[in-house]
Amino acid sequence: MSPLQPYRNHERRPTHPPGKPRLDKIGGILYAAAVTIIDVGRRRAMAIAVICAGLVIPLWIYPSTLVVLTIGAFLMQFMVQGAWGVIPAHLTELSPPEVRGLFSGLAYQIGVPLASGAAVSQAILAERYGYAATLAAIAAIVMLSATVVILLGRERMGRDLHSAA
Repeated sequence: MSPLQPYRNHERRPTHPPGKPRLDKIGGILYAAAVTIIDVGRRRAMAIAVICAGLVIPLWIYPSTLVVLTIGAFLMQFMVQGAWGVIPAHLTELSPPEVRGLFSGLAYQIGVPLASGAAVSQAILAERYGYAATLAAIAAIVMLSATVVILLGRERMGRDLHSAA
């Protein structure tokens, strides 16, 4: 079996060779730095990252070599951390002052039960269609849905957080 094929029968193998840097995680840090320097606005930064993450899915899910897998993982982390890393600040700016401390945490906690069935449904789909195809489809659906929600939202960057709405 190729080391790049999805594991069958729930085999557990090391996913990261010891002693090698985690280039994928470095990607997330670099996106945050790039967005800070470029200053395109939170909403636009999230939308760009999510759209680009959707375009990176084939490199990340269907790599032909370990180098392509590393590049795909790096780019996916670059985009995903770039998009989701901005959300807490964006939610703070969107929330009314009276509930600002509650709003983002409550939004996250409401998301947990909504997503609770995801692992089971993904496992069922993976049994039928294969792990790689299921992961690619779920990632594409998430990226497309996130793009729509982000682009339909409003930008409140630079809002005075101490004044009333």
